[in-house]
Amino acid sequence: MTRDDTTAASRRLAEWAAAARFDEVPQHHDAILNAWVDSAAVAISGFDTDEFAPVRRFATDAGIDGPGRSQLWGDGSTTSAASAALLNGTACHVMDYDDVHTRIHGHPSTVLFPALLAVAQEVDAPPERFLSGYVAGLGVMTGVSVMFGPDHYTRGWHSTATCGAVGAAAGIAAMLEFDVDGLQQAMAAAASMVGGLRANFGTTMKPLHAGLAARAGVEAVLLVRAGATARAGALELPLGAVSVFGDGSWPGDLDDPAAAVIEAAERAPEQLGLKLYPSCLGTHYAIDAALEVRERLAGERVERITVRIPRGARTALLYDDPTSGLESKFSLPFAVAVALAHGLPGPDRFTDEGAADPRVRALMTRIVVEEDPSGGDAAASMGLRYAEIAANGAEGRTATARVAHPRGSAANPASAADVDAKFRECARRLPDGHARKLLRRLRVTRDLTTLRDLFPLV
Repeated sequence: MTRDDTTAASRRLAEWAAAARFDEVPQHHDAILNAWVDSAAVAISGFDTDEFAPVRRFATDAGIDGPGRSQLWGDGSTTSAASAALLNGTACHVMDYDDVHTRIHGHPSTVLFPALLAVAQEVDAPPERFLSGYVAGLGVMTGVSVMFGPDHYTRGWHSTATCGAVGAAAGIAAMLEFDVDGLQQAMAAAASMVGGLRANFGTTMKPLHAGLAARAGVEAVLLVRAGATARAGALELPLGAVSVFGDGSWPGDLDDPAAAVIEAAERAPEQLGLKLYPSCLGTHYAIDAALEVRERLAGERVERITVRIPRGARTALLYDDPTSGLESKFSLPFAVAVALAHGLPGPDRFTDEGAADPRVRALMTRIVVEEDPSGGDAAASMGLRYAEIAANGAEGRTATARVAHPRGSAANPASAADVDAKFRECARRLPDGHARKLLRRLRVTRDLTTLRDLFPLV
């Protein structure tokens, strides 16, 4: 294999990203703008959480919360681009209420939008370039996930962070109109800054992965712009990102591996899904099934609940007996019990107080989870996931439900009205006039004259 062959995928990915334009993908505008509104919503709400407070204190105590033109979405104050990316990215992910992507096996917008807007506000980039940067960043993030392989996530890496930093760097570089060489170097630089372990799910580190990836994307681009160098093919070269982070499956027997990466990049917006519950996506299948069962039993006391899921579907659900709000977001028994006990689970259910709810805890003791070994590995392929629930009522009735496409997922998408309603819920802390004005501006971002001072000062 020649040197050119070895690095062909990252080169073609950089060429594709440099040419990506929001105006040229009108079929994806609704999905992208929904993701943008959704990201702003959950970040605004995330700023108010106890879980975000340590990260905000850290930024101040460590002296990285310096002067700049980039806004913090929760209060409209300004700071440096790197600090804004870190804090907004973390706030966006802290409630685990942000969007998901089935191919990436992670959360793209929580990294991309905070990183892009931080730099866009600093340099006053045109709104169209900001949105084009998102198209480029999402495509690169997806392409990198293909190169890392389906078992990258199951081996313990948090794809939001590992793929996200490279995608953020590519998106920012594309927004700033770097040439292909510069864009490829920015991607390579970001690849040296990635990390994020799934063992830390259910702690502050999990949302911080998103913030650190967003900041890494910003810093990689600023370093390259300042003259720092990185090996342009560091993704695929020996000792590079694919060999270190990848699962060994790529390029496999593909005739044209680079073409497969570009195809994934081009189709990336099709696989965006939004969350309608503030918990790990792995719980949403069972939540929707539990809501159906709850309706059918119509208030009858539930004696026994059996939850059946495919093999590997619990890979991110680390806590059968959660003791905190963060842990409860990654607990399948808790998610089922809270849906059965209270109906639609909002943010107030996944708190420290919610995790101790005696009604929910009592229901959890009646839940049995079974994994079906006959199908494929749902840890490696999100397309194989489902949840079946069978419940027995105290009066003898039974109810069953099966969900393969939870509400908000790419296959069962949320409407713009759903997203706007979620925004209003999350932005309740803002004065009403401020929230309405911000929502209108987010919806017409492409037509704004500037992105500076986008978020209200509160």
